[in-house]
Amino acid sequence: MSVLCATRISRFVFLVPLVLFLTVSGDVEAQTKVGNIYPIELNDAVDYTGSPDGSLRLAWEHTLTYPGATYMAAHFRNFQLAPGDYLEVSDADGRQSYRLDGRGKLDAGTFWGQHVKGSTLTLRLWVRNPSGAQGFQIDEFAAGFEDIGSVETQAICGSDDKENAVCYESSHPVEYDKARAVVRLLINGGGLCTGWMVSPDDLMVTNEHCITTNSDALNTDYEFMAEAPNCSDFNCQLCHDGVVFSGGTLIQDNAGLDYALVQITSGNPAATYGYLEIDDRAAIVGEEIYIPQHPGGRAKELGIFSSDGSDTGGICRVFSTTRPPCSGSGYNDVGYYCDTEGGSSGSPVLARDSHKVIALHHCANCPNRGVPINLVYAEIEQFLCADRPSRLVAAATVTGDNEVLLEWNDADVVGVIEYVVERSRTQGGPYEIIATLPDTSPGVAGGADMSFLDTDVSGGATYYYVVSGSDGGSCVSDPSPEVSALATGSCTLEPIFGGVGSVSNAAEIACTLNLSWSLAIDECGGPVVYNVYRGLGGSFIPSPSNRIATHWAGSSFTDFDQLISGGIYAYVVRAVDLANGVEDDNLNLLAGSPTGPGGGACTTVSVCEDNPFVDVEPEASTECVNSGFQLSAVTTGGSGDFAYQWLRDGVPVPGATGASYTPVLTGPHAYNVQVTAATCVDAIFDGSDSQITMVDAPFFDGVELVDNAHSETCGVDLSWNAATGVCAGPIRYFVYRDTDSPVQLTAENLVAAGISGTSFTDSADLVTGETFHYRVQAQDASTGGFDGNVVEKSAFADGPGSGPNAVLNYDFEDASDISDWTVTTGPGLHTCGEWAQSTDSARRPSGGSGNFAIADNQCNPLFSRTSTTMTSPAVPVTLANMTSVTLEFDMWYDDDGAESGSVEVFNGSSWQTVWQDAGSDVNASQVMDVTAEAAGNNAFQVRFDYQDATQDRWFSVDDVQVIAHVEVACSTADAQPPSVPDGDNGTQPIRAERLDTNGDALQVNWDASTCGSSSYNLLFGSLSDVSSMGIGGSACALGGSGSYGWNAVPAGDLFFLVVGSDGNGTEGSWGVDGGGGERGGFAASGQCGATTKSSTDSCR
Repeated sequence: MSVLCATRISRFVFLVPLVLFLTVSGDVEAQTKVGNIYPIELNDAVDYTGSPDGSLRLAWEHTLTYPGATYMAAHFRNFQLAPGDYLEVSDADGRQSYRLDGRGKLDAGTFWGQHVKGSTLTLRLWVRNPSGAQGFQIDEFAAGFEDIGSVETQAICGSDDKENAVCYESSHPVEYDKARAVVRLLINGGGLCTGWMVSPDDLMVTNEHCITTNSDALNTDYEFMAEAPNCSDFNCQLCHDGVVFSGGTLIQDNAGLDYALVQITSGNPAATYGYLEIDDRAAIVGEEIYIPQHPGGRAKELGIFSSDGSDTGGICRVFSTTRPPCSGSGYNDVGYYCDTEGGSSGSPVLARDSHKVIALHHCANCPNRGVPINLVYAEIEQFLCADRPSRLVAAATVTGDNEVLLEWNDADVVGVIEYVVERSRTQGGPYEIIATLPDTSPGVAGGADMSFLDTDVSGGATYYYVVSGSDGGSCVSDPSPEVSALATGSCTLEPIFGGVGSVSNAAEIACTLNLSWSLAIDECGGPVVYNVYRGLGGSFIPSPSNRIATHWAGSSFTDFDQLISGGIYAYVVRAVDLANGVEDDNLNLLAGSPTGPGGGACTTVSVCEDNPFVDVEPEASTECVNSGFQLSAVTTGGSGDFAYQWLRDGVPVPGATGASYTPVLTGPHAYNVQVTAATCVDAIFDGSDSQITMVDAPFFDGVELVDNAHSETCGVDLSWNAATGVCAGPIRYFVYRDTDSPVQLTAENLVAAGISGTSFTDSADLVTGETFHYRVQAQDASTGGFDGNVVEKSAFADGPGSGPNAVLNYDFEDASDISDWTVTTGPGLHTCGEWAQSTDSARRPSGGSGNFAIADNQCNPLFSRTSTTMTSPAVPVTLANMTSVTLEFDMWYDDDGAESGSVEVFNGSSWQTVWQDAGSDVNASQVMDVTAEAAGNNAFQVRFDYQDATQDRWFSVDDVQVIAHVEVACSTADAQPPSVPDGDNGTQPIRAERLDTNGDALQVNWDASTCGSSSYNLLFGSLSDVSSMGIGGSACALGGSGSYGWNAVPAGDLFFLVVGSDGNGTEGSWGVDGGGGERGGFAASGQCGATTKSSTDSCR
């Protein structure tokens, strides 16, 4: 078993495709090929280990990337996950995502996963089950490209009259709505067709040459509403995301009639996007038609109009019903000049008068052709509705005030299980469903009559009814003939009202929003008044608790009560007929935001006259936490005593109930105050929050530069921009170093503390060639607050002369550059286009700039051939201490398949090929290791060879360099001696004990184990100079034991300290002062031969 003990993250980029081939005879419009299939062996998730403690964890992660791809999909084999585990499949940013569990799609085990748009496919295996499982393999993946290859058979009759579907949303709303049921099919990761929903049970129809097997149906992505959002938007293959349902089951197909009936099993798309009805009849020559389709796999387009001369009036029409079939025999195809393309296969051809399907489009060549749908319907009817009930007969009778009795006969088929009652106030509809009733005699045809008592009717109003019988699925009778009744009794109708019409900002000093609406039409005599509701933010549900005006007369309302400047307020207005007290139930909502004149802040006002105006000062500021800064509530007007409650980010601050407030929480926050007069119920606020930022640390961008010092003693130079701050300061800097990233801010990693400048050179314990990571923190000494930046930079140290050395360097900017190279023609056919300098930006390689070198076949309009070689001058590559040699250049190789190209280097005795074209375009920077050919070579050369180019292709290069990488070792400096621990963290501080009564001798002890030094020095000075740390003398080389008997103690009041020493002129830190800086500064004491002082913090 392969144990996955940690998250594995990897990225593969593939270049060699396994091409899809599609074989279709005659004029049949094949699937449009949209992508390539790429073999891969990805077995890392096989026999994966579970989660021992049952917690959800990421066990495996893998990313497939194909640069430039428009979509990606993976093919899974032997998929089996344990219960509770799942595979998450997504694009790079997680916007498109789905999960697979168990045996995967439809429990198939081996299948194509759903595609995601873009060039990256991320897979994450999440496990919770402790047992683990078989896992899965990925043996191939698909990557799609925009308009790859050519559309197999185009069927544009004259000019292309198709348009993006959305172009017809307003002008042809029924046609647009019907097209919702049309779906884009991505089959087996690489083929595109069109299909359409044919029943509410999620059955779909397409061509048999699109979906031929159950495996095809399983491995198809069914994408609905893939439409360009705007009429003029660019359209391309698999453009404009829709909603994808992945996986289906093949119900029935017929190659002769070229249809396939598929059950989409991964959801219920028909419930959302509807389905198309079949017109079970022969098409009629001359009748108007339209074709919703996904031509070429693009976003949905509609063919409604036609510029072909055969279509009168410029409208798509049936041209013929006797065209020879393009597949099968024994029937005739329907012919039309409505435009289609490859990828339109499987589209519905709909009659304009009924908006029902009359043909199944399947082939091209103007006239384009479709299978008569009545022939298809004869074979699939059993799946759509085995026994459709006849039309019912209903009657409507007024049986009392405010009630209508509806009666109808029981259906004539046993399969009906329910009846749907629909009602309208308008003759002929549209209708709305008011009841769904179970059959009272299930399993019986022609049983007891059914009835429904409609008690939701208003006196004086006429109601129109239809009834349908249903088997609960696709078998639904046609609606009954419409019946009507004029109800008696009281009028209970609500007003006819469209809701709020506008909400506008008054832009006045007081925060005000103006509302307006069109007057309602009463149905019961009136008069009509209006209720106004208000909510915060973008939406709310109207209720008595948020009603701000009741029975308002007129068609406008002004709201100024407690509105806050810049706040968002949503409104609903409803009409009330006072004749019956009925309020309409519209939810039409509009929102607005009040501001002052010119877009400035407005002032919040209150309905209560005793409340004052209030202004919080200042409106914005950045302050130090220990500065004593206060916010003030400045009131104007009002009367009586005021109560205050301060708010931070809209939340009341406990105990903050005075007229002023001192912010204590660091960071940016919004402050306001609620003021309430003693006689008022409501409160007043400042119209805009005060934006206050409290800080205790400097503003610092972190370390700016970390660079190899390239010195004999290993060193790294650091520098940074000075921090700024609002606190008293001074500002000091602390440098941390670690061999791992991220750098941890620990005492062990602190290499410099309390620096006042903006640079530092680290030279202690650095090892040549080893990478070290650095962070610099800024501290305000008055507060002790550190800025907390996370900027981290790294460098390694080596000796003088290390680094890259260009032994050959040509950017082709000067005309003389290319003259240094030898340009020849042949041995292939050559008429023009040999290597030369160029300024043509259209052919400049990616990464290049300015001038470049190119062998360009676009040199003669007719039958040009280019065969040419460009060879560099010979250069010695003999530098000492070389570790590697690289050849680096930018190139654009534009491939057509007939030419050949290569990059070669001369190793001193023969030419070696380091790059050979693989039959595909390359436009990228190149880095090639040529150490074996170049190192020690006195006559190293590079040449670019281009042979037998045709068809306006080219080979261009720029910035050609041969880089010798040199590494010279530096020496490791001794570690700087540490200071003596100061006792703050549990260590022992320095202790002294008199050895005699007059104090001429002292026993001095210190902690020499926590951060030991090879030796120590004792420094002393007069106690009167302790504030300046003035050193007057010393006792040197005390050894490393931590104990010293000082027998020559000078007279007087003294202070003294013990510091580490390396014996070579460097003494340790004296510790940090109260401001966090180095005690006594950074200059050495000069005692005991010390010329350098360590900058590390006190050892703890």
